[in-house]
Amino acid sequence: MSDTREGVNVHKRNRSNVFENRFSRNLLCAVVLFAICLLDAVAQVESKPQEAPKPYAGIVDADTIWLETYSKEVGRRVAYLGERNKQGSADIFQDTWMDMVRHLVFVRAAHDRGIVVKEKDVDSILLKSTPDYVRRGVVDAQGKFDLPTLTAMLFNPDSVVKSRAPDLSANEFAEQVSELKKSMQGLRLQIKITTTETLLRNILRSGFNLDTAALHDQFIVDATQCKADVVLIPCNTRVAMPLEKDIERYHGVNQYAYTTAVPLRRVATLSWPMVAAPVDSALLLNNIREFILLLNKAKSAVIRDSLWNSVAATTSSGVARLNADSLASREFYNAVKGKKAGAAAGPIITQAGVHVLLIDSVFTLPKTKNKQYDIRILATQIEPSRETIDSILHEVTESQSMYDQGKPLGEVATKFGRTIELSRYFSATDKLFGSYRQTEAAFSTQVAAGCPLVETPEKGVVLAVVIDSIAPGSLPLEAVRDRVIADLQRQIGCTDTERYAKSVKGLIIRLPEGVMIIADKINTAEIHRDVNIEVGGMIGDNLFDTVAATAATSSRGPGLIGPFLGDLGWYYMNIISIVHPDENEFDLYVKLKVAEAVESQFEKYWAKFQNDLVRDASITDNRWVYFRY
Repeated sequence: MSDTREGVNVHKRNRSNVFENRFSRNLLCAVVLFAICLLDAVAQVESKPQEAPKPYAGIVDADTIWLETYSKEVGRRVAYLGERNKQGSADIFQDTWMDMVRHLVFVRAAHDRGIVVKEKDVDSILLKSTPDYVRRGVVDAQGKFDLPTLTAMLFNPDSVVKSRAPDLSANEFAEQVSELKKSMQGLRLQIKITTTETLLRNILRSGFNLDTAALHDQFIVDATQCKADVVLIPCNTRVAMPLEKDIERYHGVNQYAYTTAVPLRRVATLSWPMVAAPVDSALLLNNIREFILLLNKAKSAVIRDSLWNSVAATTSSGVARLNADSLASREFYNAVKGKKAGAAAGPIITQAGVHVLLIDSVFTLPKTKNKQYDIRILATQIEPSRETIDSILHEVTESQSMYDQGKPLGEVATKFGRTIELSRYFSATDKLFGSYRQTEAAFSTQVAAGCPLVETPEKGVVLAVVIDSIAPGSLPLEAVRDRVIADLQRQIGCTDTERYAKSVKGLIIRLPEGVMIIADKINTAEIHRDVNIEVGGMIGDNLFDTVAATAATSSRGPGLIGPFLGDLGWYYMNIISIVHPDENEFDLYVKLKVAEAVESQFEKYWAKFQNDLVRDASITDNRWVYFRY
């Protein structure tokens, strides 16, 4: 319980800091959270330097991932990926962690095989076999690779900074030298990682043998050629919900089809969304109106720009050109219409947040005489205040205390007006409610116990209780009920369609010259003529059905086959032409494909090798002491 309390306290401090400035978006909230937690650690170091341990994010076997190193890499990735909306913060935390874990187990595996890349080896590669991406980044005035400059950057950074910027102050000079040294250290590390990987790959490749059985399977796929006309009669999809006894019977008979290779868990949850209270919205909008009033009362453009820039530095901002003919910006155009340059307008509330507009210039368009406005835009979100957050967290911690003291979860839910929700079954590597931390908390908690409180992007703060744990093997009906129902309904729908599918057999005729004709319209049927069918399952460009493709490519020769049931429904096929593999050609195929096959199979082996290293490593994950998701 003390760990939980501490987690909530850390969370409370972090959330409070986020809302100090109402105009701040704080898109990089996770990095800010780390900074705040680190301040506590720094304060402890100052008071008791001999007792304060250096914070770490995790331990992989005997190697430590320091919190400082991990957080810097998270911050770099958040800045690069998060601002481009390519990846959420939870995924950035997870991917950064997994990359660092893989690097450590990878280095250890290389060391165990006698691979040690020293700094002198790295410098030799940089100077004698300089990678292209380095050559392109260090060039002279003519755009050619500048080896002397690279040498100086590696071994004498002071001279490089002094020659490029001789007028720097002492502090600026020291800062520039420090940054250059860090860059060179990062470059050396990258070369070391790449070189180590290459050497380890070479060792593994030297002992790698081609799997001829897998190559033979590929030979069958490549050598089989089939062309056909296809008639597909989809199964009936309007099927009533099966009875419970039928669902149980179907699951029992087909239990082999519903298994898991990894442990699964499920939780029951109560959640408290971190949403703004009405008073928060009112306060924010009042502040924005006061800001707009200050802008419009500014006596000069310098004062107005200073006010604007002071806020733009802490929130989302941009520029736009507004035209009367644009539907996308109609709301913004109506807000500034008729106003002069220098005027501010707002607040304008949209799904993207609350906006403030500042007119830079106004133009009259020829012919139409409509006005065109060049504007600056500020955008912010209506977020909960510190008081609202504290109130929510107080309620959450009280609910957890009640459950820990033995109160049933239903009674806790009733007291706080919450609804109990059941999660899906999830594995230890899944993301639950947008959070990897929630998954980690569930797998570190025993069944029937309450997990540590976690704030998630999708549900807010969650009180989760582990209600089920499944070992690898067959899945119980409750874990796959939706899949079983869908499969059973498909079976029922195909059975309903079977009589009709067989009744139209006389309408599909193959002429002696091999042409398929259909004597009458077949309801609901899809007809695809002269399509290629691949062993892997592709039928033409639009259908994928492994069962039907296997039936077609296994046929002995041209002719009409069907009706038969595939994954998508009932089929008739007019096999126009088919070529089966000639086993006598396999040796020639191996000679032609051996280099490509070795490379393809080795890449799969290499990926499995790395995954196995991570699976077998002893990993202590301490990230969630500092990070939210």
